[in-house]
Amino acid sequence: MRVDGRWPLGRGQIPMSDSIYPLFLDGWDNLSTWGRDNGIWYAQLTRNGNSDDDGPDVWITPPRYVIERVDDLAKAISAATGVGQPTVEAAMCAGLEFSRQHG
Repeated sequence: MRVDGRWPLGRGQIPMSDSIYPLFLDGWDNLSTWGRDNGIWYAQLTRNGNSDDDGPDVWITPPRYVIERVDDLAKAISAATGVGQPTVEAAMCAGLEFSRQHG
């Protein structure tokens, strides 16, 4: 994935405005989200079956993570979940497409 606006596999444009999308990643797809806030990419990851009443299981947010490229966000999600980056990218694409269709 590249922040210059091209999404992998011809999925269209990556919105550069503030956003929030579901992350359709098996085992993490019930409550997990990703997006962009004030120019920084972020993810909030909660394993399926866990509550997020006290916050997500994994925060990929500042100040620990300052991610300016969406492909770096995919790498960080991959490292946090133990799922390969191509699978994470597909889950992100699915969330983006879902939001476009149901937004």
